[in-house]
Amino acid sequence: MKKALLLVVTLGVVGVAFFGFLPRRTRPVASAAVAVGAGSAVGSGEMLACINEKTGERSFIESDDKAVWDYIYQVGEWNTNKGSLYLPEASLATLKSSITCKRVDGSEVDGLRCGFCRSVSFNQHSCAECSENDAQHDGAAWDTNQEVEVARGSNCKVGGDYGYGTSIAQCKTIDGPRQYEAGRYYSSGPAYFRTCLMKDDQKYADDIERHEKDIQRHNDKIEAYTKKDAVVDGAYAHTSESSSLLGCVDEKSGERVIIGKVDKPFFDYMYEIGEWNTQVNPRYGYQSNRVIFWWEKYQSSISCNGIDADKVKDLYCSSCDGTKFEMFFVDQCSANDARHNHEAFEDNHKKVVAEGGKPEGCRLGGDSSFGETVSECKSRRVPLSRAGYNTGGAINIWYRKCNIRSTKKDQEKEQKEMDKLTTIVDALKKDRAIVDRIFGNVIVGVVSNLVENTLATFV
Repeated sequence: MKKALLLVVTLGVVGVAFFGFLPRRTRPVASAAVAVGAGSAVGSGEMLACINEKTGERSFIESDDKAVWDYIYQVGEWNTNKGSLYLPEASLATLKSSITCKRVDGSEVDGLRCGFCRSVSFNQHSCAECSENDAQHDGAAWDTNQEVEVARGSNCKVGGDYGYGTSIAQCKTIDGPRQYEAGRYYSSGPAYFRTCLMKDDQKYADDIERHEKDIQRHNDKIEAYTKKDAVVDGAYAHTSESSSLLGCVDEKSGERVIIGKVDKPFFDYMYEIGEWNTQVNPRYGYQSNRVIFWWEKYQSSISCNGIDADKVKDLYCSSCDGTKFEMFFVDQCSANDARHNHEAFEDNHKKVVAEGGKPEGCRLGGDSSFGETVSECKSRRVPLSRAGYNTGGAINIWYRKCNIRSTKKDQEKEQKEMDKLTTIVDALKKDRAIVDRIFGNVIVGVVSNLVENTLATFV
């Protein structure tokens, strides 16, 4: 007779109680990418591939540990979790199970990545005593056995820990946890027993699909960066003398900027004189080493040509930088070779401030904004009112430039992420093929007759 439909509780539902004692640790031991190469380096012994006869969960254990895991599945797990606040009574029955196993070559499976690597500390010599008096079916009998074993200095309870992102070979070498009960830590036995719990087919499919979507997302970014570069290259290649925009190149950094044609005199001042001199903090005096540092870092110039505004108006700036300055004073600020002489620049600055210039004088200040197109950046070139200003009608204007930084590093970053994810997907597909060949297709949470059919062909 076929068994009834089972509601299988997975790890995510069972939570802490699935592993017995509190508190429990979860610890990522190694990433999936690391686990690929590390598996085969560890020695490979004889392994058992096992199926949980109730849930269909697939696992690998070392052949010498079979008796312990039989105890855990048949007796220890459900008895340990009796009365747990974290496990409903209906779910407790799912822990009463057994495993059917077959031998596999350890060298064939050592590199497989576990869904979870469970580690349990238990005194294997207590298996028989803890199972006495039909403890597999009688919880009261197990309670009596537990009292006897505790008096002997042992324990019938099973608890443990799990790690994730490990290969089977790594899982076999993980140190198990210390267990916790009655306010103190203890070890219930000298041996640690480990099982590598595998993903079901649906989980493999979901993980592969998720990573492939991420790969596509990174690829879309690369295509967008490539398209942006092509638009910029095309705009810079076809000059337009009548355009209101200039496509410029910073002679020192090679970075591209787009500015308004009428603003070119200001940006000549900014690149050649204003920016580097502003960066020299007067609080530190005029030490030659500091002056030279800022001159070498910021002093530059730009070469520009008219570009077709329609081709670049919807292009997104890497940043839109705004700088305010009163062009009325540009000649005074540039006097006395301020392009090369910081002391001359400071003298010019003091004179401008004394003659009615704002406190900024010859120095530059501003802001940066992000997520704006060329046309949006350009449109924010707005005059600021200055009540009482009476030195020739000059206005204080925010001059804006659209920085078009190279996307080469961005593309390299996205490609690196794509390569990493592609490696993970390839490893998942390889693992899935090996697991399916050993176990067949099993999905945790299906009706029990499918598990029975799988078991019939498994052993």
